[in-house]
Amino acid sequence: MEQNVLTENAALNNMLHGILKNQQVLAEACGVKLPFMEDGMPTFNNMCEKSGGVKLPRKLQVRMLSDSAFDMAVEEGYIRMTDDGHLVWMLGNNTLLAYFLGRLFCGDSAYFSRGRGMRIWQKGERCFPAAELQRLFGVSTLKQLRQKRCCRALPEHYELVDKLF
Repeated sequence: MEQNVLTENAALNNMLHGILKNQQVLAEACGVKLPFMEDGMPTFNNMCEKSGGVKLPRKLQVRMLSDSAFDMAVEEGYIRMTDDGHLVWMLGNNTLLAYFLGRLFCGDSAYFSRGRGMRIWQKGERCFPAAELQRLFGVSTLKQLRQKRCCRALPEHYELVDKLF
């Protein structure tokens, strides 16, 4: 169902972009400048697309703890959107993805354990939206990966995620 919403949103965005483009052509033919145009392109597109075209369903956007962390992950190329609306974690390690999503949605954190001599993954207080995220990223084990690794050593390359927050 979420995929259908993403596909419908993309189709609606494309249709509205076409309508605005047609209005631009008509306005130019009449010698009129449209108020919502910048450099000849509709600014509506900028409002519809977030983070370079990578979008989260509204249901997840409202639960996210840090918009800026998500935006930075997209800018760094850690997350990309496929043509069918799914997201892809470009760092390959699904445990690292679970750590990122745990920090993003639940407030997961890390602390240094002197006894173990390493940084430990600590679960946050908020509920993990596993079903939506697993469907969106196409990784059916995100919930299990997060549960299995909590209170244990952080995944390899955790620093890449920590710098986003």
